[in-house]
Amino acid sequence: MWFEVPFIEGLSFVIEKIYYIASIGLFASVIIGLRQLQIVKEDNKIRNQRASIEKSLEYLEWFAKDFIPYHSEFRQTLKTKITERLDDENEEIEVKKSIIEQYRIIHGVKDIEQNDNFDVSLPSLELINRIFVRAQSGNVLNQLEYFAAAMTSGLADEELAYNPLASLYCELVEEMYHNIIFLRGESNRMYSNIIKLYKIWKPRLKKDDIRHYQDKLSKESEMLPDVKIKSIGL
Repeated sequence: MWFEVPFIEGLSFVIEKIYYIASIGLFASVIIGLRQLQIVKEDNKIRNQRASIEKSLEYLEWFAKDFIPYHSEFRQTLKTKITERLDDENEEIEVKKSIIEQYRIIHGVKDIEQNDNFDVSLPSLELINRIFVRAQSGNVLNQLEYFAAAMTSGLADEELAYNPLASLYCELVEEMYHNIIFLRGESNRMYSNIIKLYKIWKPRLKKDDIRHYQDKLSKESEMLPDVKIKSIGL
């Protein structure tokens, strides 16, 4: 009929407009959805950061109030065990000398990066390491592993813990280095987090030391007079 063509054309125009408006609405919905998703992600990130900071503070408090006193008790027990062996009249003189020498070797460790695989065989130190074990060194290392696992897993913020604890932590690991090797035996899985955190913090401490030394030299250099004598020529 004569009115069908205009009607169909008008209907097509309306449908096109509806699709156009719908597409704009869909696009706007997608934009709003993405923005909401971004807000949720940012909120979760802030929440996770806050939780990480809170956990870090908890572990800092634990380290100060629980671990350090426990480690001090261990050192006292170790000293007692060593003294008992040295004071034992039935102990051979050569054994006593070995204990003293091995203890000196252990406390001479300052940097263990050259043996950072922690898998070096040390049969010559077995005597002193067995005394460490009898003084419950395993319990000390288990607690240190608990702390290191929280740092390396991201549960706590290791950067927040670095300044107050890194230096002391590395000293403790170096003190227990030979005993870690002894207890690990052929297993590379034991105390893996202790080792991982040490490898992160020790180089960073070295870099900080170098940076501080460079700053010190720069300040000293600035304080030195820079006197030159002008040449008068011939």
